[in-house]
Amino acid sequence: MKTANIFRTVGFYCISIGVVLLAAPPLLLLILLPERWRYNKIFLFCLHFLYRGITGALLIPLTVIYEDIIPCQPLLIVANHQSVFDIPLIGTILPLYPHMWLYKYELDAIPILSFFIRRMGIAIGRSSSMDGMRALSCTLKKMKATSCQIIIFPEGGRFTDGILHEFFAGFALLALKTGHPVVPIYLENVGQVCPPGSFFVRYAPVRIVVGSRLNMQPQENMQEFSERVRHWFIEHEEKKRYVR
Repeated sequence: MKTANIFRTVGFYCISIGVVLLAAPPLLLLILLPERWRYNKIFLFCLHFLYRGITGALLIPLTVIYEDIIPCQPLLIVANHQSVFDIPLIGTILPLYPHMWLYKYELDAIPILSFFIRRMGIAIGRSSSMDGMRALSCTLKKMKATSCQIIIFPEGGRFTDGILHEFFAGFALLALKTGHPVVPIYLENVGQVCPPGSFFVRYAPVRIVVGSRLNMQPQENMQEFSERVRHWFIEHEEKKRYVR
């Protein structure tokens, strides 16, 4: 382990603790409110401050490319998944609009973390297709009740092998049922900053590409739409390899 990475890691955790201590008190108070009152401007501002603080603490070069802006309206955000830091990085580019994350149900076993994420996300069980359907049903109810944006990692896990894995088509079902557009977000090199299971933070330039809204066409089925969205990510993977 390089000395620079050790200092970077220590600096990151020190700064992050300070950011959390500043943001946690108001977030804790507001997150106890009923869902219909929770997503006010103060809550969203504090949450955005938390995302930006953790991202800034990484001390890495960050480039964001917008093919289109993310509008303040209900929609589905689909991203590839490499690291736990995908969450604050995406959070920094979200508008101040209610949003919820779909997350793996294993995180519910972490006492303090589960208190927050259960109020800001929807757990997905991966042991059976029935678990996935229950999570999607819950998501549909949340979207109708709160008119929120939903962030999904359709690969179903974190991967740092440089390969874009197959997509689960759950987001396509949500797009079909709600009529909401999908905004694809491509994350590059985040897995090099902190791979799954790593404690240390490393230096790597990160690039984020925010795509234009994609709508399911009347003639498309869910699988076709899922593949069309995935093809957008494949194109950006190929561009990355070409640049290198």
